[in-house]
Amino acid sequence: MARPIDPLRFEKDISAFEKEDKMMMPPEGAIVITGSSSIRRWHPTIKEDLALLTVIPRGFGGSTMADALYYVDRIIIPYKPRAGRHL
Repeated sequence: MARPIDPLRFEKDISAFEKEDKMMMPPEGAIVITGSSSIRRWHPTIKEDLALLTVIPRGFGGSTMADALYYVDRIIIPYKPRAGRHL
């Protein structure tokens, strides 16, 4: 049986999101989008690409659903999202 991968490997990424939030907190009720590198690489244009929606990109490269769940209290719940999607 494979050993679980340590979610703490993403601590720097999660802390960077929190630092951004301290400078300008995203709006409540937005759609939080998490995922791995495909979402992370989409960050620069995601808000423009999904302009009809209010989104908060929270992708961190190499992450899994288990990693998103580990950090849910830090990268999803604080925004009081109306929806969330892990891609």
